This record gives sequence, structure tokens and C-alpha cells, in this order.
Amino acid sequence: MKFLHDSRSVAVAYTKVWNVHVRSCVIVLSEQHLYRILKLYFAYYHRSRPHLSLGKDPPVPRAVQAPEMGKIAEMPEVGGLHHRDERLAA
Repeated sequence: MKFLHDSRSVAVAYTKVWNVHVRSCVIVLSEQHLYRILKLYFAYYHRSRPHLSLGKDPPVPRAVQAPEMGKIAEMPEVGGLHHRDERLAA
């Protein structure tokens, strides 16, 4: 069986993600505002959000941060809707 991967199926997948994670928490003020929010959200989605299918890693791999690197700080993502933990340089 051959699976087709077209742009429409990708758009549907992103729409489902958007509806579940962001839609209930955001008031869109204009089309430009919507594009800015979407850009921030998809950067978060690919860089920081854990994916179960990838062993709870994001699609863009990141280096392991050793405890010697400093204290853990919470970094806001998508205007504070989500957060990513990073170690601050000592």
C-alpha cells in the first residue's frame, strides 16, 4: 500500500495541532498577528515540544545540558503559552 503525503494532509495535521494546543488560549487581533503567532508556535512545535513518536524528543534535536552548565531557567515560548527549560551559563 502506498501512502500519499500531500500538502493538504500536512495542513490538516497542523490544523489539528493548532486547535488542540493554542486556539482556546489566543485572541487573534489581525491577520498579521495570526501569522506571527503561527510562526512562534511552529518554531516551538519543532524545536521544543516533545513528540511521543520520537521518544519524547523534539524533531530538531538539542544537546543534553549537564548540571555543571548552571541553574535551570524557564524560557517562555509562544508568548508565554508554553515554556522550555534551559540551563543558564554559570
